[in-house]
Amino acid sequence: MSSSSEIGALQRLRQGVLYFIIVPLLLFLALVLDFTVVVPILAGLISLALIFLGYVNIREGFKELLSYGKDTSLGVSATSILLAGVIVTLIGAILTVIAIGLVVLILGAIIYFIGMILLGIAFYNLGKSYNNSTLSTAGILMAIPIGIVQFIGEILAYVELGHLVNTLQLYPQQPGQLQPFPPQPPQVQPTQGFYQVGTGIIRSNGTAIVTVYSPYPVNVSYAELVNFGLTTTSITPTFLSQGNNVITINFGGVTNLSSGTTYTVRIHLINGQVIDAIVMYQ
Repeated sequence: MSSSSEIGALQRLRQGVLYFIIVPLLLFLALVLDFTVVVPILAGLISLALIFLGYVNIREGFKELLSYGKDTSLGVSATSILLAGVIVTLIGAILTVIAIGLVVLILGAIIYFIGMILLGIAFYNLGKSYNNSTLSTAGILMAIPIGIVQFIGEILAYVELGHLVNTLQLYPQQPGQLQPFPPQPPQVQPTQGFYQVGTGIIRSNGTAIVTVYSPYPVNVSYAELVNFGLTTTSITPTFLSQGNNVITINFGGVTNLSSGTTYTVRIHLINGQVIDAIVMYQ
């Protein structure tokens, strides 16, 4: 089945996003419902704690997903920039009693917004890895440096991460970390409803594009160019949704291909099944 660690990583991401959602709501309520300085200050301290918890959860979630071949390295970097932005902003707030404090405060806000933009791009990439367009849309919204738009993106990401976790739990797959170049291919099992749609193409740079139908969600392990001894894990997306999926596979430099000739790309799924796709060299 899908590794419990992979599902746990997605759940940590979701938890981290929830903390980020709570922070502006908490600050807004504190400012609107209380006319003293005590409650807003207390809400600010709680918000700092929530931001830190969100940082930890999102960073660890992205780091763990890296081991499952997901494009999440940018997310790890983004969380570091976010934390730096918060720290610089705090320093600026403390130094507002002197002239340079305002400059530091603005610098911290800029760093924080840069971190949020990168975080949005990271969620966009994550959506592409799981072939989830809604999660990618959430990432786009989070990358727009407008508070309300980012807030909507966070809500959308929170909801869609929940759907993704439920999907992975509902459709179990065999456990195991992706191996880039298995010494021995797994035993081929019947495709059981998987099939290619139309004819794919392969270009001179070694990039193959195929459309396949999947009867249920499943991860892709690796692909091989039959009779050429080439295997690769450079595949986008690495997660097939139910229905038609357009897959891009990069084999790197491929020689001895003839124009107009068809070749077979064998796509290995993590549950041991394979999909043979026909591609024509262009």
